[in-house]
Order: sequence, then structure tokens, then C-alpha cells
Amino acid sequence: METLQWSSRSPIGVIVIAIFVTLLGLLSLWRLPLQLFPDIKRPELSIQTNWRTATIQDDPVKQSNKRGFVTFAKTGLPNSRSTQFYINYGDNSSLDPQGFAPFGQVISGMEFVDKLYTYGKQNVPDQGKITAEGNAYLQKEYPKLDYVRRATIEP
Repeated sequence: METLQWSSRSPIGVIVIAIFVTLLGLLSLWRLPLQLFPDIKRPELSIQTNWRTATIQDDPVKQSNKRGFVTFAKTGLPNSRSTQFYINYGDNSSLDPQGFAPFGQVISGMEFVDKLYTYGKQNVPDQGKITAEGNAYLQKEYPKLDYVRRATIEP
């Protein structure tokens, strides 16, 4: 009962004690070893990050890498396609014997593909940095780069 009477007679004292306890609690929390906090993993930023070591089996080459055909990127090794793909701007039929099998074709709108910004053949992005940093790297180093925001697959 004495505490209740003291707190009603001295509200400033109660506020000072509350502030002191709060600050002491915050300082104690700040001094906790980091091991007590959970290990927070940032979410993956892209499909490429999740699939960077995965490969896609080769398809037989049934179409040629001509203008407008869409093809998965790959190394020269068998079954090494990745999630990256490209649209052929011209005749790249020299890729056919290497196993670059087109899987789609731009059937309308190639004039829009031609308007995509290009940095030229000599200024090629670093694939390692794309994999590691994703769009952050591309937006910093290639600010005029165009992006596909939506695509549909129709039968």
C-alpha cells in the first residue's frame, strides 16, 4: 500500500524509474551475444540463383537458329542448358551443330525486339556477376537495359 501511495504522490519519480528500467533493458538486449539472435537468410532473388547449378537436358535440333527463334543458352558440353535464353537477331545457324536447339519463335512483334536497347557485342555483361548479384548488377552497370515484365505461352 505504501508503494501505491508513494507513486500517486510522486508521479515524476515513477516516470524516472520507468525510463531507467526501459533503458537498462535496451542496453542489456544490445549487449546480448549475436549467437542468441536467429540466423536470418535473405530470400533468393531470382530463378537463376536457385537454378545456377542445374542443367536442362538437350533437345534434338529440329529448327535452325535463324532470326526470331528463341534458344536456351548453354556451354559447348552436352546437356548444359541453363535458365537463360536469347532471341536470335540474325542467322546463327552455326550454333545448330553445337546442340543449340530453338524451342520457340517470335511470330509477331519482332520489330519490338529490334528496338530493345543493345550495348553492342563488345560490352557483354559478366555472367558470374549476373548469377551472384542479379538485377542489382545489371541495373547498376547497364541502366538502359530493357526487361521483359510479362510473357505468355500460348498453344
